[in-house]
Amino acid sequence: MMVTNAPFLLSTVQSVQGQAIRWSCGFIRNVTYAGEATTEDGNQGSDSLSGSAGRQGIISNDSIEEICIVISGTEIPRMMVQFVKDSPHKTVEWTKDSLEDICMGAMCNMAQWQSTREALKRAGAVRCLEKIEGLPGIHGYRARAIRCSLGALPMQFG
Repeated sequence: MMVTNAPFLLSTVQSVQGQAIRWSCGFIRNVTYAGEATTEDGNQGSDSLSGSAGRQGIISNDSIEEICIVISGTEIPRMMVQFVKDSPHKTVEWTKDSLEDICMGAMCNMAQWQSTREALKRAGAVRCLEKIEGLPGIHGYRARAIRCSLGALPMQFG
C-alpha cells in the first residue's frame, strides 16, 4: 500500500518525499526507544535492537509507553509493516538507518509494550517477519525478537 501510493520510495534517486518518510520513521523509532537508566558515569545505556543513539536526557518508560499507545492507534504500524514487507531492496542490502532498518527498529521498540503489541499483530508483523527471522545478522535478530514478543515464537534462552 505505502509503496503503491508512494512510487518515489521505489526510486534509486533520493527524493524529498522519500527522505521525509525516512526521517519521520526515524523520529518514531527514536521517541519509542525505552533506553536504560543513566549509569554512574552519566552515560545512557544503548539498545542493540533499536539502534537509536544520541538522545539527550531521560524520558520515563510510562511516557514512552503512552507515546507507543498513541502511535498504535494510527496507521503508522501498518505502514511500517507494509514497507518492510514490500521493500524493493533485498534484506541483505538494508543498511543502517535505511527506511527498512528504521521501521524494524521502531517495530522492535513497540513490541516491548504489552499495550501496543496488538497493533503490530493487526498490522501483520507476525507473518511479514517470518521470512526475515531466519536470516543471520541484526535484521534476523530483530525479526525473531519482535515475533517472540508478539507470541509467535517460544522464548528461548541459551
